Amino acid sequence: MPRNLFSEEIAYINPRAAEYLPIPLSKYKAFVLCATPDNKLTNSAFQAAKNEQLTSYKLPITKFLNLGQTAITMPLRITANIIRDVYASDCEWKTAFEKHIPYFNILASDMYRNHDNDKDALQVIERWLSDAERRGKRKRKFFHSYSREERRAMRAEQNLSKG
Repeated sequence: MPRNLFSEEIAYINPRAAEYLPIPLSKYKAFVLCATPDNKLTNSAFQAAKNEQLTSYKLPITKFLNLGQTAITMPLRITANIIRDVYASDCEWKTAFEKHIPYFNILASDMYRNHDNDKDALQVIERWLSDAERRGKRKRKFFHSYSREERRAMRAEQNLSKG
């Protein structure tokens, strides 16, 4: 840890933390975002933060979304943008969530409503997750063991031997 920072001035952001990140965020000089969500491993980022005596916080998204005990893990880019907006622009949490989380309004408006429409909300979440997965997947290049000409020659030989 840098010598000019105290552990109270650093907020360790972990979606599985017990406490919400308190405001104002201006009291923090640095934010450490948890990239590995596993709290159990001895070599995890969570354990490293614990060893450095950093307090773990989570974003207060569950105040707006009722997803039970599920820890909401977001891409680091979205988490950083939300913290940046609340820190630099002094905007409300809900405004930052609405701005950076796709479909947040749909999910948040369903919180206090009759839950007969849970299937629809789950489909929205599944669509968001599948869209994120699709964007994240890269197409693998396929390399053939034989050149196109060699494959055509082998196919021609197979056709001749059959007929």
